[in-house]
Amino acid sequence: SVIVLLDTGRRMAPWIGGLSKLDYAINASLLLAYVASGGDDNIALGCFDTDLYSWLAPRKGRAQYRRFMEQLYASEARLTHTNYRASFMTLARRMTRRSLVVIFTDALDPDSARDLDASVGLLRPRHLPVIVSLRDPSLKAIAERDPGSEMDIYETVVAQEVYVEHRRMVRDIRRQGVHIVDASPENFSMSIVNEYLRLKARREL
Repeated sequence: SVIVLLDTGRRMAPWIGGLSKLDYAINASLLLAYVASGGDDNIALGCFDTDLYSWLAPRKGRAQYRRFMEQLYASEARLTHTNYRASFMTLARRMTRRSLVVIFTDALDPDSARDLDASVGLLRPRHLPVIVSLRDPSLKAIAERDPGSEMDIYETVVAQEVYVEHRRMVRDIRRQGVHIVDASPENFSMSIVNEYLRLKARREL
């Protein structure tokens, strides 16, 4: 089974370019589900923030993909805190059979990054979790620019701190043996599909 776990908390509401972070996750989820369904895998969908509040159990076939698409398009960002631990524990109780769990989320601030880092282990070793994070090109651009004013200096320092913390979070999660896709907007959808195909070719699923 391929389980898409979609964070709909407040950190998925900000926009990058012309789409929200949640929009990018929805588009990538649709492509991943289409490819997985075409490969005769079960597909499932869970939406979470304070807990796992929406669930489409894993099944195969075109009808399941239509249900997946309908439920996905009904998803929207909610101004709530994301509780990774509660959400992952609920999923672990519901799914006892080994599955690929693709977690679309955003954990830039230190507190949420630590929570994600500490909670993702709840899914292992039974499941194979893959965390998918959208890289913000504007953040890197601000962090690397040559500031020209006091306000520029402040923005640059903040951006550098956030950027460094994000890179640290990626490293820490990878040290646990958890796969993480940290992709830019232009190749976001294909990056997770390629990771799925890579894991399947290596028979990790």
